[in-house]
Amino acid sequence: MSINTLHWEGYIDSKKMDTFKKLIKESEHIDLVITTENITDEKMLFDRTRSKEVDLIFPGIDIVKDDSFRLIKNRLVQPINIKQLKNFSNLEDKYQKPSFLMQDDKIYGVTFASGEVSIFYNYDKIQPKNLDQLLKISKVGKIGTVNFSPHIPYVLAIAMGISKDKITDYNALSKNQSYINVLNQWGKKTSVFFKNGVDNAEEAKDLQAFIGWGFALSELKEKYNQDWRALEAPAGILSWLDSIMIPSHIKGKKLVIIHKLIDYLISKEYQSEIVLKKLSSVPVNKLVFEDLKETPLTKRIIELYNKENRFFLPPLSSRRSRNGFQKMWKKAKQQ
Repeated sequence: MSINTLHWEGYIDSKKMDTFKKLIKESEHIDLVITTENITDEKMLFDRTRSKEVDLIFPGIDIVKDDSFRLIKNRLVQPINIKQLKNFSNLEDKYQKPSFLMQDDKIYGVTFASGEVSIFYNYDKIQPKNLDQLLKISKVGKIGTVNFSPHIPYVLAIAMGISKDKITDYNALSKNQSYINVLNQWGKKTSVFFKNGVDNAEEAKDLQAFIGWGFALSELKEKYNQDWRALEAPAGILSWLDSIMIPSHIKGKKLVIIHKLIDYLISKEYQSEIVLKKLSSVPVNKLVFEDLKETPLTKRIIELYNKENRFFLPPLSSRRSRNGFQKMWKKAKQQ
């Protein structure tokens, strides 16, 4: 049996999958093959799911009900049978039935990991107090960016102090010249567009700042001894929350095995070793925090976990807005 997964880089760990395959061999007498593919464009989630090429996907909170995708409404994914998930009850209460995964009292996905999408800067090289200072002291060619168009305008808007309920208002932002100037400055100074859509230490180590998910922070500290910090945004902490969903075409025994895989992915062990330590992200399994020892990495995660001014990426209400933000960022990159 093969299971084809489509996920953000680092979500499916090969060594952990070897362990899972052994468990399935022992319990189900099935030789399992798990193929992995990184998401390089958000539209991949929609296209590959619709064409029935994938068996498990990891969409973000802003994608599931985005007007351009509408994974649940378009019946591209199916409800989760939480009775088959032993670890579901160990998820934080707020992560068990978030509204973006619910429809008609059914749960269509399981949360997997969370974190901040922010501007991160190398404290050893620059110490900006705000976005204006960062843009003034950073050098051309020393900025990096994840290349998912709407997220970049969101992050810059938040960093400017634009309220969280206005960051998806394309009509207003496209007429805000101060905002356009900031976006163009960021585009002009950007030289690195992270491969596979997520920040990584190898590409980030020579930069002064980048917009990203924070996945690179752990390795930047451990491998290169660099002190990277998130730029404080007056409007709050813009956060991502990714989920696991099953395409609607999955049936029979494969559906049972995929539920077992999901249960494994949200287990304390996987959440601690992969989500927390490898991805520098916030686990959704609350048991991870029960005996967590404080280190520079875990301190940041604990602080982020407890922040009250976190808010999650909002979906776009229209395709026109998504296309508009894409064109806006494309123009900024050409500066």
